[in-house]
Amino acid sequence: MGVVVTDSTFSNQPRRFVSIGAFDGAENVIDGALYPGFGDLSNEGTTVDDYFVGMYSDQGIAGFLVQESPGSDFEIDHLQYGFSVPEPSSLVISLILGTAMFARHNAKGIV
Repeated sequence: MGVVVTDSTFSNQPRRFVSIGAFDGAENVIDGALYPGFGDLSNEGTTVDDYFVGMYSDQGIAGFLVQESPGSDFEIDHLQYGFSVPEPSSLVISLILGTAMFARHNAKGIV
């Protein structure tokens, strides 16, 4: 689960932080993270300070908290929530490609 943090400003001090937390159904903390370096002193639609922040949990996420530096002004956009699709193993891909290449090589030798 995650969001895009946009238009981050803090008085005249750019590059503040964003923290996120994920919670289970009983409101227990699953995980949290701190991301420093946000903000460009503009809320005029610039995108240089737009960042995706998020996390994944095998046990699922029931709640998600996004906070920024005290006194900061920010917006969030692009809420993303869903399932993760695991990437196939490199070994499996190598075996498939190796088998295909071997079969193709052998097929060329047959008259």
